[in-house]
Amino acid sequence: TSSCSLPDGRIAIGSLTGGLALVSADGEGVRIVDRASGLPSQSVFNLSLDEHGALWCATPTHVTTFNPNSDSKLWRDETMPLASANSIAATQGSVWLATSEGLFKVEESRVRRLALGYYHDVLEFGETIVATAPGTIDTTRGEETATVYKCKDDIVHLWRPAHSNALILSQPMSLCEAVK
Repeated sequence: TSSCSLPDGRIAIGSLTGGLALVSADGEGVRIVDRASGLPSQSVFNLSLDEHGALWCATPTHVTTFNPNSDSKLWRDETMPLASANSIAATQGSVWLATSEGLFKVEESRVRRLALGYYHDVLEFGETIVATAPGTIDTTRGEETATVYKCKDDIVHLWRPAHSNALILSQPMSLCEAVK
């Protein structure tokens, strides 16, 4: 469901039923991280690597982080939102969570909800965070979240191609109207 490049060349791959695979650059070495390793679910919806090398995993029940260079068990912070985390974006000093309970910002182990509602996706785009909720595209700079587009389709998803500054939407922009 998601993948993330690690600094040592490995690729972390999240799956719907098999947990998380850490695959070597040559494809020969694979480490599986699953429930037996401390993962709270076999499903990993989204992955993001923070500035300290911690891999953040969004599962249906928890947000989990761990050091992919260690054989230690996963670390789970019980102060994180317990609702499903749909998407994660790690930025300089912050981690953003799109959940069924809102848009959250994690800084220095402090979790704050910046917006209420169900959020599908969250991506970092320079200093701006772009998130989607049913029928809207929202942006956040600092602590302020604002709806910038209203869309005809309730389901709006975002993607960013690897090594690109482009954002791809799941529907044409012609179906969205700018909010003034």
